[in-house]
Amino acid sequence: MINSDDDDDDDDDDSDDDNNNNNNNNNRTCNTQCSSLFESINHGRHNKVAKIIHQQTAIKNKLLDRNILQYYRYKPELVLESANKIFYWNRSIITDKTVDFNRPHIMLIERQNKRAHVTDVAVPLTHNLAKTEAEKIT
Repeated sequence: MINSDDDDDDDDDDSDDDNNNNNNNNNRTCNTQCSSLFESINHGRHNKVAKIIHQQTAIKNKLLDRNILQYYRYKPELVLESANKIFYWNRSIITDKTVDFNRPHIMLIERQNKRAHVTDVAVPLTHNLAKTEAEKIT
């Protein structure tokens, strides 16, 4: 279920995920291509946190083996599935209302309970904390 290539560098993980999951590489907040060093550092840190949350949630829900990989070598599968649960990584959600940002980082669907848990990750700096929280909630 997991790609466990030992020769992959940690730096390559973030660029591969961006290319596979977001064809235009636009920043979701400003909808432009950000080329500044700060944006790339912040985006890389953000993806690393999201991957750790994905791995730990998958292990907790018995979708991954506990001893699978170190967190820094983990590459999330786009879909993990069991009899009762479906676990998505960075997948668009189709809604009845138009939503600007419809691609949460992590989504767990419990078939038996007919529930969905949506997780969108933010790793803001201290001065952006209130603004980022307001954006994620609305």
